[in-house]
Amino acid sequence: MNQVTQPPKPTDDEVEAYMKTFSTKAPPSSLDLVEFWKAREKEYLELSRLAFNLLAIPATSAAVERVFSQAGLATGGRKCQTGPILLEIECLMKYNKKYVLRQK
Repeated sequence: MNQVTQPPKPTDDEVEAYMKTFSTKAPPSSLDLVEFWKAREKEYLELSRLAFNLLAIPATSAAVERVFSQAGLATGGRKCQTGPILLEIECLMKYNKKYVLRQK
């Protein structure tokens, strides 16, 4: 059977070049990933785009979960007549309560 070999894609070349970057040693633990990818954006065009997309994802959803929890407490966990603006104000006040109380 005759196999036709395809030329490597630019992304494949980028991955191979990137893998050689740290092939002899591990990256330093103090490495700033955003700065790393900014400095190599032209060298690794596709990989840097992917890296920036991944770095934009929050590491945790705890803050969002707290806001939803506060909204649930504000509405009693049921549908009510509270409008979105009033609900937002109430959640902001509850979420920032410790800061508001310090100012008095």
